[in-house]
Amino acid sequence: MEFTFRKLGYTYKIFAIVDGHLMQFEPDEEGSFRATLSDLHGNEVRPVASTRPERGLIEAVILKLTQEFK
Repeated sequence: MEFTFRKLGYTYKIFAIVDGHLMQFEPDEEGSFRATLSDLHGNEVRPVASTRPERGLIEAVILKLTQEFK
């Protein structure tokens, strides 16, 4: 899996293709990450329920990012 890191002012976002979907991960207030589906411009998109990435895979990516960025 390839990740792209983008610094945005005082924060950052990490983009990755997860289960065929472009996802963006950003730090949350609790020291973990939140994940949203994204278009190529970084705008959040809402998929049809049947096309969402697998939840367990997203949770595994969030766990790894949290470990790496603490």
